[in-house]
Amino acid sequence: MLISRDEAQKIITPDIAGGLACCSGKAFDDWFKEVSDKGRARCTAITKSAFINDHMVCYALEIFRDNKDVKVIRVHGRYQLIIKDTVIFKMKKLNSNFMPSNVPTKTVICYNAQKQPPSFGSQLELMPMSDDITHLINGYTENSLKTKMQPFIVCPNGKKAFWAWPIEFTALEVPIEFNNNDNNDGSSGLNPKPITPKNPTNVSGDIDITKMMDTKDASSKEI
Repeated sequence: MLISRDEAQKIITPDIAGGLACCSGKAFDDWFKEVSDKGRARCTAITKSAFINDHMVCYALEIFRDNKDVKVIRVHGRYQLIIKDTVIFKMKKLNSNFMPSNVPTKTVICYNAQKQPPSFGSQLELMPMSDDITHLINGYTENSLKTKMQPFIVCPNGKKAFWAWPIEFTALEVPIEFNNNDNNDGSSGLNPKPITPKNPTNVSGDIDITKMMDTKDASSKEI
């Protein structure tokens, strides 16, 4: 079921939004911390996306472990997040249109169209949720140099984004401690080790969401 960005912000509190941003931000940072320069040069974009996705899942399991409003479940072999039994999230890299570049399987098509496929997963069938649960994406875009990222929450509507909400790590109200790869200086760790030309442009400065979605108000665009 489609909901407006304002409705989503009532469900997804600042601490949850900050946690979602932290999942993608820390995972993106891990790619530069844990994979050598030579290793990154040899890897394909698919390998990079898979690495970041796996780490996003690990951080989600840790960040939301004690949050009763957030459940991390596995559907069709993929981990997804359910918030307040109202919205469900996939974790994905986003393209320039703020949509994931998935192979268009029946499951993907139904998810992006806000419809449940015939067999959406036994876990969902057993959980106390209505059929009109909203499908969202916890994703990120990269800058042109692939060295910085911007986290987004996206509401898909078929082949397009209904709205895209940029979220920030600073939305966290309470600092989260991690068991691995933390910076000793207390910084967020969102800025990766520089390996490209100086002064790369941040994604958030490159993209005009309203132009991409053909609307003056991306939060209220309805298609």
